[in-house]
Amino acid sequence: MALTKVTQKYIYDKQNPSRCGNQKYLILNHFPGDLYGIGALFQHIADYLSVAIQTNSILLYAEDQPPGQNFVSSPDEGGDKSCGRSLDCIFYPISKCKHEKQKGIKEGTQSIFATPEGSEIDLDVPAYLQKHGSAIPPVLEAALREVQPDITHEMLKYWWRAQASAYLMRLNAKTSSRMRELRLGDGVKQLGMQWGTDGEPKDVEMPFPMPEGTISMHVRHGDKGYVRKSCFQVSILTYSRSEMRLVPFNNYVVEAEKFGSVNPLGYWKRGFLSTENPNVIEQMQSMSRIAGFETSGSNSRWTWYWSDIPRMMSTIERIDLAVANMFPGLNTGPETQLAQFGDRTELTIKWMLQLVMAM
Repeated sequence: MALTKVTQKYIYDKQNPSRCGNQKYLILNHFPGDLYGIGALFQHIADYLSVAIQTNSILLYAEDQPPGQNFVSSPDEGGDKSCGRSLDCIFYPISKCKHEKQKGIKEGTQSIFATPEGSEIDLDVPAYLQKHGSAIPPVLEAALREVQPDITHEMLKYWWRAQASAYLMRLNAKTSSRMRELRLGDGVKQLGMQWGTDGEPKDVEMPFPMPEGTISMHVRHGDKGYVRKSCFQVSILTYSRSEMRLVPFNNYVVEAEKFGSVNPLGYWKRGFLSTENPNVIEQMQSMSRIAGFETSGSNSRWTWYWSDIPRMMSTIERIDLAVANMFPGLNTGPETQLAQFGDRTELTIKWMLQLVMAM
């Protein structure tokens, strides 16, 4: 915990010097296609923040087409004119400094390195990291190894991503206020369902805070599991296995019940489900228990909580439910949902609320 506090102050001080003049800047343009999910987006930005620290420069976002612009409603569509389509509409600015080179970055340039002398260099950050650097700034790696000398390379990588995200994703006051309204505002009801001893479900309100011992489950987008290979063929799409193995929701519940059965004093069958897949919500609502009474831990039947956010079926599910059954968990990616539901900033804030609730 102490190292985390020191690290956050270190990043803040690097990004916010007492004077912005005579500084070097690493300016990041939008990513190609800009269709990353928000987790992948900040994973990539973390690399650029690392290189900025390693080169003693300040990371800034381009202004014309900033990274993550697809998560923010444009001013032309009712978005906040003061922040444009920048992530600053949702999070605190990553630096108090500004630079004239933030405007006018040509299409196809991922990032530029601007020096106090006025020179401008296109910087290939992935190539730089591969040749010169590390995913984690060396000064922080050295500090971490002092605490844990045998730490693995993978742990170093994930530790840095967590530290970078903690800094980059500091919710600004407007976002925090809106999230509070969505969670606790007048007329707002988050969702819950409890299976009673009579074997029947009933609606319940989600308490604040959620009870101690609630188990958090996240079922991510199914688009990681399959990619579309061809266009329409007699109303059927051809999909192939892709980035990762999809896990059926039933498996989540089995593991949660196993965990609860060996920790009966600390955990109940009480779960918060975060997901953008409406089919998973339907599965959850039909599930009272999997294990028998004798191995069920503290209580026999589940109480489920989930957030009230818009969710949509995938293209393949709408076209042919028989085909959809061959690909459980397949649903739309974040860009499709952002485009479908209109207010990109509002939906992003709802996703962030779901994340905070899950944690």
